[in-house]
Amino acid sequence: MAPLSPQSAVAARAKSSQVAHRAIQYLDNLPFELLKGAPDEMFAIVGIDGGTAAAIRQDEKTSDLVFTELLKATSGTPLDATGAYVGLPGTSMATPIVAGVAAQLLGVNPDLTPDMVQDILLSTADKLPDGRFGPNTQGAGAINPKAAILKAMQTEVKKPAAPELISGADALAAEFERLGISLEDVLAGIGGGEAVPVEGGAGSSEGSKAPVADPPVFAI
Repeated sequence: MAPLSPQSAVAARAKSSQVAHRAIQYLDNLPFELLKGAPDEMFAIVGIDGGTAAAIRQDEKTSDLVFTELLKATSGTPLDATGAYVGLPGTSMATPIVAGVAAQLLGVNPDLTPDMVQDILLSTADKLPDGRFGPNTQGAGAINPKAAILKAMQTEVKKPAAPELISGADALAAEFERLGISLEDVLAGIGGGEAVPVEGGAGSSEGSKAPVADPPVFAI
């Protein structure tokens, strides 16, 4: 959730900027002859001071340049008094911020799974100040990078046990017995083509021989 949350001070500034933006658009569409004779009071209504109003009345080219800058300045939402930062709403703005925090979580704890990253982001988010808004309206709240990173650092991830390797003659013999093969069968297969008796079975006569299939390879 971006800072432009309902009931917040930033949201109020956003609404004010939106109103000013539309008013400046209206003035920009007026013929220059009307603007040239307009009093300062008309410009002051939308927050344009006397000096800027005088520049607008100077000539048509200067008027266009001033309005372009005014429209640009009111197209975003100032997040602080200096206007050094602006806020823009929508998932297109939120996505890169959340993705950046997710990358930071993996940076401090590379073993986190995707589900763990999601849980950390949701559980550490700051709820909106107005409790009337449910999860379907505000989501989990405003992302809190510091709290999320601290929780990621404290999260222990249990790694799956490594598969047990077969080593030693006794262990190898036990594995052969489990698979129903003998060391002689394996050696015959490696020797290339020596046959072993096959008793019974469909399509074969008792006592016939068949080549041994390539056996699995084990290392001792």
